[in-house]
Amino acid sequence: MAVVQRHNDPLDTLSALLSFDLSDDTQRSRALALLENTFQASCGGFYLMDSDGRPCSYVLDGLEPILLQLYQRTYRKQDPLDPERYYFSPMPRVVRLVDAVASMEEFERTAYYREFLRLCNMYHEMDAYLAWGGRLLGGFFLARPKTRPPFSDQELKLLVRLVEPLALHLFRCRLIRWLATVTDGFRSAVRAVLPPGSFLLDSDLFCLFADPQAASKLGIQEGDRWRHPLAEVFREGLGGPGVAQTTFHLPSGARVSMMAVPGCPEGAPVILGQVGRDSCGLHSAWHAFAQHFGLSERELQVVVKVAAGLSNRKIAADLGIAELTVKTHLKNIFRKLGISCRTQLAAAAWRWFDSGSTSLARGLNRPK
Repeated sequence: MAVVQRHNDPLDTLSALLSFDLSDDTQRSRALALLENTFQASCGGFYLMDSDGRPCSYVLDGLEPILLQLYQRTYRKQDPLDPERYYFSPMPRVVRLVDAVASMEEFERTAYYREFLRLCNMYHEMDAYLAWGGRLLGGFFLARPKTRPPFSDQELKLLVRLVEPLALHLFRCRLIRWLATVTDGFRSAVRAVLPPGSFLLDSDLFCLFADPQAASKLGIQEGDRWRHPLAEVFREGLGGPGVAQTTFHLPSGARVSMMAVPGCPEGAPVILGQVGRDSCGLHSAWHAFAQHFGLSERELQVVVKVAAGLSNRKIAADLGIAELTVKTHLKNIFRKLGISCRTQLAAAAWRWFDSGSTSLARGLNRPK
């Protein structure tokens, strides 16, 4: 085991752990040594999850590599703490072996314990699953022999306090490493860590990656620049204090969350976003928008399309009308809202949902 300073204060322990690049085997090994020292474990392991949902890239301490091969080949499916059981975990969690089995007496009679754990001199075990965005990114286990005391409730609570910030840190480490080495496997690597509906933008809002769900709802493809009023505001504020994340709704009702991920090779942050589920209340909000400004059903359809970033030609195709008709509808919409261009229209639609209809109504003309 590497010699590290033991941190009794949880904040000191967390601060030290967050200084390691957890995507790097050597530094992950140092983080494991710190965890073993803090929790007085005799052995342990720290792994990552691959794009197929299997644990990989193990670093071990106190265990021979041949034991890992034996575990993966023969005994992993018998393990009540198998990481694959927690692959779609909604949040980070910590589980002790004693809490995962009916009783330790019965567990001692299983082949997994008699033929494997006893060979490893492991009896008391505590596993941490570092999940982010509804998917397991990696985790670690700490173990003690039967002759040592079990992991206490106090130790369990301490580790629970550490895993959430550790999970986000692991995500950030893996993301930055992948962005630094863009290869043909970039998309599959990103999918291994990003939750469904995710997209990545560079600091100029050009799309680096968008899964099908995000691409469809945002109307962007990789290489496109996302021209969205609130995204522009977010980008312009990246250098300022306290502007690290934002959440807003698309006119379609989809909820978009964005956060800046600092530390990429060029120094500029990458913007990570996720498109969530549609909000059921926004359908009625659109109709309230139309009623307030006296818009017809067709005019409302045009507003929704404009706010989604569609061109006149695409709006015409989607609605089955002529492009000239779209222009006529826009002219009427501009007059009713007291605005003069489609950019102002899109901004008005965003403000309707994100600032509240009352404040918007005070800033726009209401039809007589």
